[in-house]
Amino acid sequence: MTKRGTNGSPPGRPELEQLMSADMRAVTAQSDRIGRHFARQNDVSGNDFHALLHVMVAETAGTTADHGFSYGSGWTSRRRRSPTSSIA
Repeated sequence: MTKRGTNGSPPGRPELEQLMSADMRAVTAQSDRIGRHFARQNDVSGNDFHALLHVMVAETAGTTADHGFSYGSGWTSRRRRSPTSSIA
């Protein structure tokens, strides 16, 4: 992760945003690396791994993952919630 200033004064919002962005990029890069390793170890493609990951996240959140959108936010889940909607 990134280094924080130690000059005693709290960082301002722009600096905090830069630090947060850098940390998020580092976490994302590490997460991708772990995902590739898992896929290799379990003999699945990167796409299959991402599909499994989306299903796992949806199940953890208590929603469903459908084929077009993840986490139950897609057209099919909206249609299920609102059967009288004008979406055809």
